[in-house]
Amino acid sequence: MIELEGKHDIWKFHGEGHYIVIPINGSINTYRENVMGRGLALQAKRRYNELPAITARCIAVRGLQVFEMSILTLFMFPTKFAWKYDSDIGLIRRSCLQLQEIADSWSNIKHHDWSIKKIYMPRVGCGNGNLNWNDVSLILDEILDDRFIVVEDK
Repeated sequence: MIELEGKHDIWKFHGEGHYIVIPINGSINTYRENVMGRGLALQAKRRYNELPAITARCIAVRGLQVFEMSILTLFMFPTKFAWKYDSDIGLIRRSCLQLQEIADSWSNIKHHDWSIKKIYMPRVGCGNGNLNWNDVSLILDEILDDRFIVVEDK
């Protein structure tokens, strides 16, 4: 894991064709949509109206796990079991392992070219999730390789 210095707009990297990580929770509302009401999840929802419904269907079918939304160049990354709770460090660890596994599997898929691909992610669990970055960064650094770049939001 590499951490960029300073504050950055993560959507700039997305606009350059890179994947970005969107922190999510396991809550599904009465409209059968994943609750994406704050932070980067809300920004993603505003950009892609269908994202909450697609994410909810993925959770309903496969459980709360990392999902690749390849057409949108997004990873949905669970940090909370429900929107109203703080982020869970164990869930973040599990999500990191899943994300690393997906990235490792790309080396066997021709449509991914790792010579140019990076995955940008926020300080997961540390904004609306109320976790301490020092604690979370230890986990990310332990699991994720240098294809993963953490950016602090502006």
